[in-house]
Amino acid sequence: SYQFNSTAENTNEKAKIILANGKEFLLKEENSTVEVYKGKEVIINDKESITVSEDETPNKKENRHNEVLIPYGKRSKITLADSTIVWLNAGSRLAFPTVFDNHSREVFLEGQAYFEVARNEKQPFIVHALEIQIEVLGTCFDVMAYTSDDKIQAVLVEGSVQLDNPGKFGISRNKVILEPHQKAEFKKADKTMLI
Repeated sequence: SYQFNSTAENTNEKAKIILANGKEFLLKEENSTVEVYKGKEVIINDKESITVSEDETPNKKENRHNEVLIPYGKRSKITLADSTIVWLNAGSRLAFPTVFDNHSREVFLEGQAYFEVARNEKQPFIVHALEIQIEVLGTCFDVMAYTSDDKIQAVLVEGSVQLDNPGKFGISRNKVILEPHQKAEFKKADKTMLI
C-alpha cells in the first residue's frame, strides 16, 4: 500500500502539491485547480506551470507519485494525465503519477473525492481508498475514506464500479458491484461490505 508524505487531517497544513521529486508548491486559492498536461507539466490555477522532467515520471522499476494535500476549509479540482477529473474535498489527499503506465491507472485517496473517470476499457482506473479498492472503466462516483471514520463509503452516480477489500496476496474478500444511485459501506471493524 502507498504511504503518504504528510497528513491531511492537520488543519494547520496549507493546501499544496508535492511532486514526485519532493518539490512543494502551495495551492493558494480556496478552490484550486491542478492539471497534469501531456505528462510533461503541472499547471496550478491556470497560471503557474511547472515542467516535470523525465526523471520525475514513473518507470518500470519505480512508480513515483505526486500528492495533492487539501486541508479543511479548501477544495481542489485535479485533472489527471488521462483527462479524469477529481474533485478533492477538504481534509483529503490524493496521490497520482504524472503518467499512467500501460496496464492500469492507479491513484491513492485519503478523505473524500468525486471522480469523473475518462473511459478506457483497456486500462482500468483503480482508486485505493484505505482498505478498499474501487475499479472502474469510465464512470462518475464519490468516495469517502477518512482515516478517522469507522467506515469507507462509495456512491455511484453513473456507470458501474466494482469494490473490493483485497486480503493478503491480493485475494478478494468482499467483491461488490454497484449500480447507479447505490451506496456501499465498508465497516473497518469487522471488514464487512454492505449495499
